[in-house]
Amino acid sequence: MLTDVLPDHVGVLGGIDLSPEATRQRVLNINENLRSQLFNRAKDFKAYSLALDDQAFVAYENYLLVFVRGVDQDLEVQEELLTIINLTNHFSVGALMAAILEALQTAGLSLQRMVGLTTTHTLRMIGENSGLVSYMREKAVSPNCWNVIHYSGFLHLELLSSYDVDINQVINQQWLCDFGFVVDIMNHLRELSELLRFNRVFAATAFDHICTFEAKLNLLQRHIEEKNLTHFAALREIVDELKQHIKEEEKILDPGRYKVVICRLQKDFDRHFKDLKFIKKDLELFANPFNFKPEYAPISVRVELTKLQASTDLWDEYRNKDLGQFYAGLSAESYPIIKGVACKVASLFDSSEICEKAFSYLVRNQHTLSQPLTDEHLHALFRIATTEIEPHWDALVRARNQPNP
Repeated sequence: MLTDVLPDHVGVLGGIDLSPEATRQRVLNINENLRSQLFNRAKDFKAYSLALDDQAFVAYENYLLVFVRGVDQDLEVQEELLTIINLTNHFSVGALMAAILEALQTAGLSLQRMVGLTTTHTLRMIGENSGLVSYMREKAVSPNCWNVIHYSGFLHLELLSSYDVDINQVINQQWLCDFGFVVDIMNHLRELSELLRFNRVFAATAFDHICTFEAKLNLLQRHIEEKNLTHFAALREIVDELKQHIKEEEKILDPGRYKVVICRLQKDFDRHFKDLKFIKKDLELFANPFNFKPEYAPISVRVELTKLQASTDLWDEYRNKDLGQFYAGLSAESYPIIKGVACKVASLFDSSEICEKAFSYLVRNQHTLSQPLTDEHLHALFRIATTEIEPHWDALVRARNQPNP
């Protein structure tokens, strides 16, 4: 096929080894190059967070994908795959914890710099006493570190819609209404999920989207109680159709049935994002430093905040730059506490983009990935598919051309 596409380069192509083993080795070499660059950058991280996604299934194996998001003194954000862990070989939470700690140690990332954890909603991750998050928080406790912020709503948000509405097995009018309601709820969650896919907006903006959606849930609850189906398009269509065949509306729609589901969803959102609410003031201070009243700020930051708000030069910079650029130019000597808060907030995952990249690659290459692959090879493929780092091609070519000793 290559000779047909590039007929003028047949001679060059003939000298390239395209055997499976040679291709595999090139993939591993690129992975090692990217990994080395990530570790060099990780040395400068002032703060970092982890995203743990245990929903990756490759052939018959289940993997935990561990992503890292770190920021340096200039608020340069780096999101990369840190490692993958085969859950078949690391079934217990203790074994998982050990594997993650080993990956962090190898990357030179101390737990004292860890700010946040975002995970899926599985018991393995968020079990109250035996979940991985509990273990990670216990390990990360230190007098010198911020309390680790955990939230579990960004990854696979659609899983929150998987509620048991007690749908009848027999297809009747109740089943049709239940089906329409579930479709509407999933559509509302999908809209939120789309907003949370935008990267580099920082967690403060993402938190605003979450708060707006919680207000929307309150509205949906009131509407369903009133049998107002304005925001339930699929359910409204089904009810309108059924009205033509059934005279009494009360026999069609049971609002109490769906109110319970919305209430449960509200409680889940509150539980999954409660840690972000604990640092609401930090997020607001980060997003709007010139509008934040100093008397509402922590005592330790009030002097710096007052000085910052009095600076016309910084006000001009804030208006003319995006948040990342503004905080990157803020003097760490003059505003060490505000700069520290900015680094911590900026290190929190603000979207599911990198996880979406991984799963998009997984879906597109199911057939290829179903072939026998070592965990090392699979790790390399996922890293290359999700990275924002450019490989050092010259170094790779030089290494390839060096004679074997």
